[in-house]
Amino acid sequence: MRQAGRRFVSYLQYLTSVLDEKRGAKAPASGYYNEYLMPVAIGSPLRIFPLLIDTGSNLIWSMCQPCGSCESGNPIFDPKASSSYKKISCSDSMCKMITTNCTNDCTYRESYRDGSYTNGILSSDMFTFHWNETSIKPLTTSKTNSSSTISAFDDMVKISVTTYSIVELGIGGILFGCGTENKDPYTKSGVFGGGTLSFISQLAPFMPKKFSYCFPPQPEGQGVMLLGEYAEINSPKVQSTPIYRRPFADTFHFLFPVEIYVGPDPVHGPISFFDSTINGSKTFVIDFGSIITCLNREVYDPLIKLLRDNGKKQWVPDPLLEYDLCYKNGSSGEIPSVSFIFHGGATWEVSPDGLFGRMGGGLMCLIIKLSDSISTFGKLM
Repeated sequence: MRQAGRRFVSYLQYLTSVLDEKRGAKAPASGYYNEYLMPVAIGSPLRIFPLLIDTGSNLIWSMCQPCGSCESGNPIFDPKASSSYKKISCSDSMCKMITTNCTNDCTYRESYRDGSYTNGILSSDMFTFHWNETSIKPLTTSKTNSSSTISAFDDMVKISVTTYSIVELGIGGILFGCGTENKDPYTKSGVFGGGTLSFISQLAPFMPKKFSYCFPPQPEGQGVMLLGEYAEINSPKVQSTPIYRRPFADTFHFLFPVEIYVGPDPVHGPISFFDSTINGSKTFVIDFGSIITCLNREVYDPLIKLLRDNGKKQWVPDPLLEYDLCYKNGSSGEIPSVSFIFHGGATWEVSPDGLFGRMGGGLMCLIIKLSDSISTFGKLM
């Protein structure tokens, strides 16, 4: 957990620079620890690759043969073995979104804050997903003109159901990076990005540009990511809140919490504090690259005070001075939950088990850190 927190400090510095309107920098960011993976089949015939889900990274990519530097022992995609594989031409609009210097192959380079990277050729191929379902939800589309590499939707989709109710949905012409030089031991076979060149963004002309997900605490169980029409979950037990985008940082996703409570007590602050249209850099980002949650000082300080005052624990200092609120595992006393109330009324209540993480030596520390600028909603919460 300490290693994850230290990596997150570098990530937060990067994210702050991206969201600074004056600097206007844009670059991908990826998480490195406690990750969630999605099995995706690429190519024809199918071969499954575990891709890291990262909503704050722009591009889908996979390690590819011939691989000059691949540090993972996971499967590596072989373009020569796929009959549906194609390279993206320099004249393609998707290539122009990646590079302005294309003479032969459309090459890309994605660099991450921890020094990892992927270099390769922008390509397209069939992507196939599998899931259990006794009946298929009707797949409707609204076709519009598109200048992308995606062909007519009817020609793209192959769908079948096995005798064991396993749905197999294949979609052709999906843009991805075929990485022949990679340094990223945390990403398994590659990354399933969630930005402007993501899977759901590429299919936006044909189906709703929506996604939702439900992931259990690690290492328990298996979660699910829902795309397109499947993202709409109609159940009285399900709450939802809008996800916002900002034009100069369109890779990232923003939430708008209107209130935060520690037990029954509110964390005092203006209701518009996290409204990105008002406070600029004082935004609230939800991003799988954010390992832990961080809060702006104006919210963090009163939250820490309420937890310290209301928690019936014997608080102890962190010997490494990395976390502000710690106790010894097994000590008696209760800790109040923390509730985030988002725009639209959705409430996310975080129990003490989700607030405190193991730091070694029997020490449990609050996995919410201080930020002097933006706030992030971390995946460990």
